[in-house]
Amino acid sequence: MEMEETQGKTAWILFHSADFDGHCSGAIVNSAIKKMHQKIELKPINYGQKVPSKIKDGDFVYIVDFSFPMDEMIALNERVMLLWIDHHKSAIDDYHKEILNEGKTPINGYLIDGKSACELAWEYFYESKIPYGITLLGIYDTWRKEESPLDFPQDLNFWEDQVIPFQYGLKLIEDTRPHKNMEIWEKVFESSPDFINETVKLGRTLLKYDYVQNRISCSSYSFTALFEGYTAIVINRIGGSMLFDSVWDESKYDIMIPYSYNGNHYKFSLYTTNPNIDVSVLAKRYQGGGHRGAAGFEWYRDEMPFIQIGMKKGELNCGYINEMHDKRYGLNEDCSTHISGFCLNTETNRFDILHENDGINFQCSAAKFLNDIEEDVHNKLWEVPATNKFLSDDYQGIYKHYKGTSYRVIDCSWNIEYFKWMIIYMSLDYDIIQLFSRPYEEFFETLIIDDNNEISRFKKISD
Repeated sequence: MEMEETQGKTAWILFHSADFDGHCSGAIVNSAIKKMHQKIELKPINYGQKVPSKIKDGDFVYIVDFSFPMDEMIALNERVMLLWIDHHKSAIDDYHKEILNEGKTPINGYLIDGKSACELAWEYFYESKIPYGITLLGIYDTWRKEESPLDFPQDLNFWEDQVIPFQYGLKLIEDTRPHKNMEIWEKVFESSPDFINETVKLGRTLLKYDYVQNRISCSSYSFTALFEGYTAIVINRIGGSMLFDSVWDESKYDIMIPYSYNGNHYKFSLYTTNPNIDVSVLAKRYQGGGHRGAAGFEWYRDEMPFIQIGMKKGELNCGYINEMHDKRYGLNEDCSTHISGFCLNTETNRFDILHENDGINFQCSAAKFLNDIEEDVHNKLWEVPATNKFLSDDYQGIYKHYKGTSYRVIDCSWNIEYFKWMIIYMSLDYDIIQLFSRPYEEFFETLIIDDNNEISRFKKISD
């Protein structure tokens, strides 16, 4: 690009403001284009923000580690010289779906899922090997925990010995945004052994302290919640997935959710180690985005987008979930569905939404509930094959489980995902509200235990 082509035009570098990957990729672009442009504006940006109004037609715009909604990307591409470098799976999928597959003008860019934005930016602008510091940041940002250089000692864990400590060492720097501190990124680009070793050393010290503080925070303030049909461990605190290192149990939880309030809105992060869950899809439902294992979104409402589990008796109030989902998706006038609560489905070990329609109780995962409303198929699917035969049966009352705990059976529901009747029952032995559901046949079945002795799973002890 000749200097004459850029005269009178501003070069805008819009970089993701949320993490080191965005800051580093913005710094790489700034370093690479400074000889081509007389005027450069570095602008930190995050999801939910609009295209800066000061960008003029014909300006040069570099977007890294971030994207606007595709309709805004299309409009921007029509009036500026646009370069887009990104690695977020949800954004790349949208690009293919809404632009390439629709035959619209492609955006000049470098889009690869699986690498970080800072690695992609370096590859795009430079022919030299990616600096070691950028590699460390890139591996962390894309959570490539198994990756290790061939020359790294095999008896050491690269992720724990280098990647995580380097990330934490940089956290000690007050401001790493490139328009405020290019000096730190020039050191990362150089990646001298002294700089890397000192940063890693500081990071290891901070890690030890942080682990203790995270453990204290999680033991005191974390809680379990239902989010989009998944069981989540949640904490009201700024941080990443390492917040949950001391309590994370994949057999108990699907997702980790740290969230915080900045005085204007909430910021939610989503993490998972389950390869069958794509949190970027969940974040996209809230106008956010990210990767399969790490994503996020911003929330501008007072009601939380999750349902806290284990609330004390007398405190349960699901009114906000009715309001949230009814307004968000707009139930049509023909559907009288009312969300009445949630329960732990003992068959799937997932929390289901309970909802009532025309006198019949239904249940399903929150993900299916929302999807059915979005697709406007609930009037067809939320049906039962026959009249609720259990409503007239004398099954309600107090039962004792064969292991000794007591429960009150309060109702039954039709599971619209697995097409079977479920018994809804509530724990009586604890000072928390906990609803369970179990298939009707399984609830009343007879078990064979201890030398072929027959015993009822639940025995009714009173009305």
